[in-house]
Amino acid sequence: MTPAPGRAEKTTHLAEKMNNEGAIFALDLHEHKTKLIDETARRMGAAVIHTRVLDARHAGDVFTKESFDRILIDAPCSGLGVIRRKPEIKWEKEKKKRHRRTCRHSTRYS
Repeated sequence: MTPAPGRAEKTTHLAEKMNNEGAIFALDLHEHKTKLIDETARRMGAAVIHTRVLDARHAGDVFTKESFDRILIDAPCSGLGVIRRKPEIKWEKEKKKRHRRTCRHSTRYS
């Protein structure tokens, strides 16, 4: 099982390393991202890649533990690594943080 990032670079690389043998399941919450994976897999000739719109936190409800030899998790990041190129991210993160703090405090007094 592997994540389904936007351009499928990790997924198609794994298919190549596996000599296009076996099976790779790429999961993502968003259908438009799995469609990008499908398109890239077709273009690259990676027939072993199978996509599914699924929250990976619920993969255990769909797949058995024995279904996989390896699992690669590409967990979402904070986005802070690109601040130099996109400085507005810093302000958006701080704004969200203040909002969460405010919401937490307001629920205590409700």
